[in-house]
Amino acid sequence: MNDYRNRVTQKGPRQPARGEQRRSTKCYQNCLGVLAIPCSWKLFFINPIQMHVVIIHPEQWNGGSDRCTVALIRHFVSKGYKVTWLTTMIDEYWKDHKFDGVDIREVGLKLHPGDWWSQNVALGWYLVLNNIKPDLVVVDHSAR
Repeated sequence: MNDYRNRVTQKGPRQPARGEQRRSTKCYQNCLGVLAIPCSWKLFFINPIQMHVVIIHPEQWNGGSDRCTVALIRHFVSKGYKVTWLTTMIDEYWKDHKFDGVDIREVGLKLHPGDWWSQNVALGWYLVLNNIKPDLVVVDHSAR
């Protein structure tokens, strides 16, 4: 009983109970459903010019998440980051759009439209096999 009372009345952040481990956040998710995975702890101490951001977004249509991806791309480019965008397809709406400062890697995979899981797995393997070494990977929400 005293042990419980001591834990309840202590000041400051809650300490983990015996046998309980602290949660470490390995990834962050914002309200738009975009998953950002820092590839190293150096992410927060890096010179922005040298930071390399990879955005994985399988099918680029003219939908809400697609506009969110374009906004993320514009944001990272405006900060001076090196941006690589991995996608399986860009439709006619975005074909003529200027993505200045972005290395677009359109991996021409003929997978079933809407099969985002397989497309994200394929783009992940493309990332690994092409020896791309990002500081931050942003994965579209459809990867879940």
